[in-house]
Amino acid sequence: MSKKKFKEKKSKKDKEQKSSIHNAVVKLLNDNPGKAFDFKQIARKVGAKNKLANSEIFDTLDSLLDAGRIRQLTNGSFMSAKKSSESIVGTVDHVNPRFAYVITGIEGQKDIYIKSRDLGTAIHGDKVQVEILSKRGGENPEGRVTEIIERGRKRFVGRLEL
Repeated sequence: MSKKKFKEKKSKKDKEQKSSIHNAVVKLLNDNPGKAFDFKQIARKVGAKNKLANSEIFDTLDSLLDAGRIRQLTNGSFMSAKKSSESIVGTVDHVNPRFAYVITGIEGQKDIYIKSRDLGTAIHGDKVQVEILSKRGGENPEGRVTEIIERGRKRFVGRLEL
């Protein structure tokens, strides 16, 4: 085979590989909207085995970041910017320091269990938007506060220490 034919064949193969890697990265991040992946996890799940594939993953991640389709977290991992399909608005009922419930007010639906670390800055009485997480056990669905829509209190009493 001549050099010219070899180069043409190789460039065609590289283009096909680039498009398949791009599609695989987009599919991976969109299929898992609430989950974050670092570069190594993405490369492993996509099946990148050489430098060309790794550089294509970097290029894909950069282009998706610029387009606003994904976001990069502070620890360097990437996640889809698309919100998960299940988000509910309700009022926080803070039970104790370890967990709280969000009362949805929808007839027949159970209150949403939220661990204190998933509350963010929400406090008792706040109207919040909650993202439903996968069922991890227990009787009530579990969730995470994604946005505080309206505060339940306007005045706070306390002491500020610097």
